[in-house]
Amino acid sequence: MTYESRRPANLLRYGKAGLRVLIDEMLEARDAVPKEKWLALGPSGLEILHTLALGLEPHHFRNRAIGAVGVIANPSSVSVLGQIARDKRENVIVRVASTLSLAEIGGAAPRRLLEALLGDEELLVRHRAAEGLGTIADAKALSRLRAARDDEAELVRQAARTAIERIELIGDLRAGADSHKRRR
Repeated sequence: MTYESRRPANLLRYGKAGLRVLIDEMLEARDAVPKEKWLALGPSGLEILHTLALGLEPHHFRNRAIGAVGVIANPSSVSVLGQIARDKRENVIVRVASTLSLAEIGGAAPRRLLEALLGDEELLVRHRAAEGLGTIADAKALSRLRAARDDEAELVRQAARTAIERIELIGDLRAGADSHKRRR
């Protein structure tokens, strides 16, 4: 049984309350919810997901909300995710989830946040920050990633090396494609 088969057909007619019920069901779904369904929630749905991500829900539920925010990949979510990822009082699992979602959004602001998180005291946050910078693949992160190759934790050092390799490979591929276009 999917979340869609359990809900009334016109749940959204109940406004934000209906939208919250729908979001709860989507977050609890056993099967992955397609990106299109998350995007269809619109700005009000994203606002509810931000509230859930910042709230006092159990961390597994918050992680799902944070993951959905990453799937939606709206730049307006960067400040919410950054707040969670930087909060040292926050559960490390929730901080890591925020770090992963920042990488899914990509762009300059998430890159800067992930670069800063390379200096975090939590090993898993530093590790996911390095992986996230590899996902974003912005050459501007190379100097911070090169410094992270000297991290005290092997897990972070390896993630930094892998991210550097990925960024350099993508840069080489882009340069090759540009060169090929100029020859035509």
